[in-house]
Parts: sequence; structure tokens; C-alpha cells
Amino acid sequence: MSRRSTGYSVECGQNLLYKIEITVAGKPTHEAESLLTRGKLAFQTDILITKGPTPLVAIELKSGSFSTHDVITYSAKAQRHKRIYTLPALGFHRDEVGRTRSALCYTQ
Repeated sequence: MSRRSTGYSVECGQNLLYKIEITVAGKPTHEAESLLTRGKLAFQTDILITKGPTPLVAIELKSGSFSTHDVITYSAKAQRHKRIYTLPALGFHRDEVGRTRSALCYTQ
């Protein structure tokens, strides 16, 4: 899924950097798009809203129940993104049929 409106983009499954490594030549290693993959300098987001190349909102969703481990994992993920993008916030909600769902939403 990808939607674009007035310079904004909403996409699912996009990778977002959580770490920037600099080579001895002073260049970022993530310039090579092949390095920007889940598990290698980036986390895959469920929904990412950007304006141009700048991430504005990253959303992680979890259906069903969630545990303390989930909260800790999502919080750590948000903190790692925040080091680069300053995207803060963590929240949980219940859907319309009463199932617990979580949403990690951090915005700039």
C-alpha cells in the first residue's frame, strides 16, 4: 500500500533506520539501499508517513493480547528510532469488538 498526497506518503512495511554507521572515509554505510533492510540498521514499520525523505509518523500495530515483553520491545524500538528522528510516543487501544490491540505511534 502506498498513498501520496501533497508531498506526503503513507506506506506499509517500510524500513526505517535505527542506527547510522560512518565509514573511515566519513560516509554513511546506509547509502547503499541494500543495507537498509530489516535487521541491518533498520526496523520494518507497519505504517510509515513521510513528507519527502523525512519520516513524520511511524506506526507499529499488534492485534490480540500484548505482554510486558511487547511493551518493552516496542519502547526500545521507539527509543532507537528517536535517536535519529526524534519520533516519541507509545500507546495501546482496544478495537471495536473489545480485543486488545497495541499501537506504537511516534511522530516528529
